[in-house]
Order: sequence, then structure tokens, then C-alpha cells
Amino acid sequence: MLPFLMKRVLLICFIGLTSIFEAQNLYGITTNTATNLSCLASINPVTGSVTPISFPGISTSPNQSVSALDPINKRYYIIGYGDTLNVIDLTSGNIILQKRLSSSPTYTTESIEFNCMDTTLYAISGTTLSYLSKIDPLTASVTILSSSGFTGGSYASTIDPIKKRYYFMSNNDSIISVSLTTGKKISEKKLSNWFTYDVASIEYNSVDTTLYALSTKKSNWLNYLSKLNSFTGSVTITSPIGFGQNVCTGMSSIDPVGNQYFFNGCNDTLYCVNVNTGNLASKPRFSNYSVAGFSSIDFEQQLCSSPLNIQESVNTVFSNSIGIYPQPAKDLVNISLNYFYEKSIEVNVVDVNGRIVRSAELGVRNGKAIIETSEFSNGVYILQLKDPQGQVANKRLIIAR
Repeated sequence: MLPFLMKRVLLICFIGLTSIFEAQNLYGITTNTATNLSCLASINPVTGSVTPISFPGISTSPNQSVSALDPINKRYYIIGYGDTLNVIDLTSGNIILQKRLSSSPTYTTESIEFNCMDTTLYAISGTTLSYLSKIDPLTASVTILSSSGFTGGSYASTIDPIKKRYYFMSNNDSIISVSLTTGKKISEKKLSNWFTYDVASIEYNSVDTTLYALSTKKSNWLNYLSKLNSFTGSVTITSPIGFGQNVCTGMSSIDPVGNQYFFNGCNDTLYCVNVNTGNLASKPRFSNYSVAGFSSIDFEQQLCSSPLNIQESVNTVFSNSIGIYPQPAKDLVNISLNYFYEKSIEVNVVDVNGRIVRSAELGVRNGKAIIETSEFSNGVYILQLKDPQGQVANKRLIIAR
């Protein structure tokens, strides 16, 4: 956010997932300012310890926060200056591809996000206006998806893999939502607190389906966790007190299972904020702060598959009468059934691989049924509910302990 922070050494941190909510490792790219070469490294978000994995080899200095993680193919993407796409293998640290994007120099890449649901690398490509695009990571070929442009964007972006939306902040303090399917703008709303706060970063939480932001107060440059409504522009500050001055734009990430929002204060400290309370949980100092500074983090934890590709039922009488709580759940899940007068209901629990992991007929008492989930692993499931008349409703269930 401040110009001098751009000169600091870059570290991009991200989580690699082999399946939903499994891996808990953070990795990163650290750049030596003397040689301008970068290497893959791991970072412990609890202690701040940084460990190099590969030898320096990325010759093009990475752009600030223009990065994404592909947990399916175990690759890390970062856009270098001159719009060069760097593709790095997460396991070996080897550079797979280093090639200038086909859209350069006509377009500049403002942000990139990888969608696990459709295994596509999306980007915001900008001229005087911004356009949604997709990038082929094997050839660096860029395809513009938007037929018309939007207000110029910033490096603050995130993706909703379920609803297939790309969110990014515009340069005029508006939150823009774009359809990944059509490339068309869904909404553009000026933030309600734009006069007193800047937005340093945004992150979508796939577990509680909330769009979070790091809001920087203009009067003291302290940061506050907040919630954004992309359709109204409404901002709700959740942090009771501010923390961590001097945050560079886009330098944040979210852990939906651990309920942590990470951001780098650009003072060699990793700030961890509880998304439920907005309170600061911890702030470990990076272990090699005397050698390298850090100016970006990318802790990606996406929903990489959908159970049987089943869509959650919406806007049906039967579906709307059903409530699933708590979300996320641990050992027991309550199913509320409004206007349901039968004594039992059939339930199938479907995992991410499309397998029915439990099939049961649950008793209904006072409009409520209970299902035990203690044996289920953390992740996303679909509850298929069927009443005696044959009506079926699919409801999403998240298990996180």
C-alpha cells in the first residue's frame, strides 16, 4: 500500500491441498534482493520459521501478491515483472515454465486466482479497464472472457469456487463481482465506509461463505477485520481494536478450518486474526527477518471437488423448509424440518468422491432430526434428504474440528 514497501523482499505463502481441508503446510517464494533470484520455501504460520526448499532460479522478480496455488497439479503460479508467468512445482521446487503471457503488452495482469472446482487459472487483465480472463499454465496463453471492461482493478482479489464468482477491488473503492462462466459483471458497489477506510485485501471463506476484508483506517493506518456484502457494498467491522500498520495491498490469506485470517504487516511479522471474533490471535516474527523481509502471503484453501457434482437445492418449498446447523459441524448435526409432519426422513450423506458414506432413516420429533457425524473426516458433504412423498433436497454440510 505504501510505495517503499514494494522494495522489500517478497515472500508468497500458500497452503497445498491434496484434498479438502487436509494439508496444513505453508509454502512460499523468497527473493534475494542482491541477485534478484527467487526460490521456493516453507513457512510455519505458528512460529514464523522459514525453510528454503529449492535453489534460487526465478530470474524475474515476482509482482506483489499476483500469485495463485494449484493444489490439484501441485503447482504455484506467480506473475513476474513484464507479465512473465512462472510455474513452479510444489514438490521439487523446479521451474516448470517461465514465459511471457500472450496478452502482454496489450494487457497487464492485475491479479490471478486458481479455481479448484473447474481447475482453471483466472485473471484480471487490465488496460484502462479490467477484463476477466483465463490463463493456460502450460503455454502462457491468455483468453479474454469479458466482452466489455470494468472499472480499473487493484491487487486485492479472491474467488468463490462454489458460486463461480471473481471478486476484486476497483481503484475507486468499489467491490466488483464477475461471473466466471460468462465474464460479465454481476455487481459493482462502492463500499459504505470508503471515506474512513481503505481495503488492503479481501478473502472469500468457503466454509462460512463470507467475504472478508482487511480494512485499514485512514486516520491511524491500523487494520481491522471486516465483512463485505458485494451486492450492497455494506462493510461490517468485526475487530474491536486495530492492529498491524503498513499492510501491502493484497497481502493476506484465510484458513477456513482454523478460522484464521493471515496478513503481513510488512514489518516481518505474520498477523493471525480470528475470523469469528475479529481479535488478534497471534503475531509470530519471521525467522529470517534479518536477512529477508516479507511482503505477501497466499494461504489458499479451496473446495477442490463437489460431491457427485450435486448442486445444493435452492428455492424449492421442501428445501427452504430445511435447516442444517451448526455449520461447520463437529460430532452432531441438527436437521430442522419446518412444516414436516412425517415421523421419519431418509438421509444419504455423500462425500467429495461421490460415495454414500451413510444412509439412514432418521426419526423426526418436533420438527427436528439429529445425525451423528463424529466418524466423518473434516470436509464438505452433501446431505440428500427424501420425504415419504419422494421429494428430494440436497443440503451442504461442512465438518470442521
